[in-house]
Amino acid sequence: MAGALFLSAMVLLHQIHDREWRGLAGFGFAISAGGLSLWIFGGTIGGLQAGWGLFCAGLIAIGAGAIMNRLSLPARLLLPIGSLLLLEAPLKYLLGERTGGLTILSAFGLGWLAVGILLFRESYRR
Repeated sequence: MAGALFLSAMVLLHQIHDREWRGLAGFGFAISAGGLSLWIFGGTIGGLQAGWGLFCAGLIAIGAGAIMNRLSLPARLLLPIGSLLLLEAPLKYLLGERTGGLTILSAFGLGWLAVGILLFRESYRR
C-alpha cells in the first residue's frame, strides 16, 4: 500500500514539474517509478528488495537533478533521504535493528514530508 501511495505522489509531482524534471531528475523519476512498480507488483522478497533499491537510487538522482537545476528545497532533500534509505541494511547492522530501523522510518517520513510540501506548494501556485 505504501508503495502505491508513493508512486501516486511521484506521478503527481512529475506532472506538476514536467518542464523542470528534465535530464537527471527525469531519469531519476523513471528509475524510482520502475522500482516502486517492482516493489508493488514483484510479490517476492527479491522483487521487494530490488524495487526498494531502484526507488532509493531514483530518489538520489531526483535530488541531484534538483540541486543542479536549482529546484526547491524539498526536491533537493530527496538526495540525502534517498541516500539514507539506500543505506538501510548497513545502518541496521551498524546501529542495531531498533535504532537503524527508526532511522530508516524517520527518513521515509521525511521523504513523505518533502513530497507533501512540494504538492502543497504547487497547489497554491496554480
